[in-house]
Amino acid sequence: MSNTFYVAKNGDDGNPGTEAQPFLSIQKAVNAVEAGDVVFIKDGIYKQSVDIKNKNGEPENYIIIQAYPGHKPILDGEGLVSNKGESSVICVKFSKYIVILGLTAENGNGYGIGVFDSEHIILKGNRTYNSGHSGIRCWRAKNVILDNNDVEKAVQYQYQECITLSNVDSFVVKNNYIHDRPRPAPPGGEAIDMKEGSRNGKVFNNRIYNIEGKMGIYVDAWNGHSYNIDIYNNCISYAGCGIAIATENGNETSGLAQNIRIFNNLVNNNNAGLYFGRHGVGSHHRVDSVYVYNNVFYHNGFISNITGGGIDIANPEATNLFIRNNIAMNNCGGQIRLSGGLSTPPQGLVVENNIAMAQVGSINNLYGENRITDPLFVDAENNDFHLQPDSPAIDSADIQLTAQFDFAGNGRPEGSGSDIGAFEYAGHSVVPEAPYYLFANVFSTSKVILFWEDNAVTQHRKYVERSVDGINFVRLADIDGKQYCFNDTTITDPGTYYYRVNACNDAGTSDFSNIGTVEIATVCAIETENLHGSVINNVNLNNYPNPFNSSTTISYYLSQREQVRISIYDVLGREVKMLGDRKQNPGTKTITWDGKDNSGQQVGTGIYVCTMRCDEQIYTLRINHIK
Repeated sequence: MSNTFYVAKNGDDGNPGTEAQPFLSIQKAVNAVEAGDVVFIKDGIYKQSVDIKNKNGEPENYIIIQAYPGHKPILDGEGLVSNKGESSVICVKFSKYIVILGLTAENGNGYGIGVFDSEHIILKGNRTYNSGHSGIRCWRAKNVILDNNDVEKAVQYQYQECITLSNVDSFVVKNNYIHDRPRPAPPGGEAIDMKEGSRNGKVFNNRIYNIEGKMGIYVDAWNGHSYNIDIYNNCISYAGCGIAIATENGNETSGLAQNIRIFNNLVNNNNAGLYFGRHGVGSHHRVDSVYVYNNVFYHNGFISNITGGGIDIANPEATNLFIRNNIAMNNCGGQIRLSGGLSTPPQGLVVENNIAMAQVGSINNLYGENRITDPLFVDAENNDFHLQPDSPAIDSADIQLTAQFDFAGNGRPEGSGSDIGAFEYAGHSVVPEAPYYLFANVFSTSKVILFWEDNAVTQHRKYVERSVDGINFVRLADIDGKQYCFNDTTITDPGTYYYRVNACNDAGTSDFSNIGTVEIATVCAIETENLHGSVINNVNLNNYPNPFNSSTTISYYLSQREQVRISIYDVLGREVKMLGDRKQNPGTKTITWDGKDNSGQQVGTGIYVCTMRCDEQIYTLRINHIK
């Protein structure tokens, strides 16, 4: 049975840690936790540091250390946290399945939040401020998620980076805001640094601002092997360099940054845009197989008198670089250039089908087979890099290397082809195709849930219609075009119900989907009182990887003890696998689906829907299975 502990400024460590009689120190609560336990910390400034050491949650029972709902507690490490070793305001060490949520760690001379020799760690919605070393540092860790954290004024007195991942395997860094690390400051200080063999990671939807003289996003293999890293949909401005890839301490046999994908990033107003450099203490600086596509590099090289250009290739050991479908515009020192004394391009360098244009009176300095023309942004000076209707970038991307979605999350292509740059132009006058694979499933005696797939990426709205005879349909709902599911909670009579969906945009309305049918035997009106009219996901239902081949792990969060049933459905609405149905305690949970049905047979390639039923609410998740 899990426990919930409370910490408050009016508490006492002699108390039992209940809400009525809370602890005073966070460490007291942390020392008491076991798998599945939750610690709630109430408002106040706590002159405390916390060590979460040798604490092990379980896959379905994370240990959660979090702010009490609606509260913003601050842990002030001034005078408590040194600059030695792993000293942190919040330190996680030798631990597993830990969540830290909604806390502020400030004024530590070491790290704000440190994660060492641990795995399955989630840091979400936290803030670090005025850290001597890194705001967040993860070292020799595995399966780490850094989500929606605010890192301000890190690396003020010591070394390291604002967010440091050192020898970390399997990580996600998303939705973070890293900002205001001004000069003067000691060495280091990059916004996000994946170094010393960090691998198998995704870095996306981060905003990086005012990291003076330092790199925004940096992959440095050092003397390890860093590989399989995706960097996308980030916004980076006023840094020393937007993105950089290097191996600082390699030799003939060690040190390699490899298989890195950089796409849909907005990189503007930095000293340099993207840099492949040969620097550091090593004798070799090997980089291989880097794919750069659908980015915007704008107005870099005009601050601090450093003319770093848009894309700068200065490492002769950077092999097999593929640079396509980017826009490099108004960068000082060149749009896409070879530098560092390179007289011949590195082996396997491909620079094709980019749009580039220098400011009037500037040198274009453009390498490769590209198009010199104005991309016609909507308002680049005010950071609006959408395309105007007559932009030459529209429908012009090389299909050999293009993103499947754009910076805003819209699908590609929108028209007859994908667009060059980070934004797909959404003004094509093309009538959307009909949704398909609609299925209807009875959730309860008064609720039907609908799922469907989309043929179109340009729809603005969808219309859900219902019929009692399969012939005469009435519009039931007008919903957002990106929505792929809907809950009907308006049923008042038993009977047979028929559903269909279509999509529309400025060009017209699609045909209807196939018809989904359900039978309602009885209706209980009471059930609808606490139900919502559309499917929502406030339990953070997610899965990784997606698509998957052999197995995928489904994660979710419960705020209270509930009956939870998790099932997998195919696109015809048939339950193929029931993963679990039992009471569960609060906390972050995970469950694995091995791609098999209830009879133990492997399911086919296709789209499946995971449904999670919590008492009177239902949540959904689309999962792609590839054999």
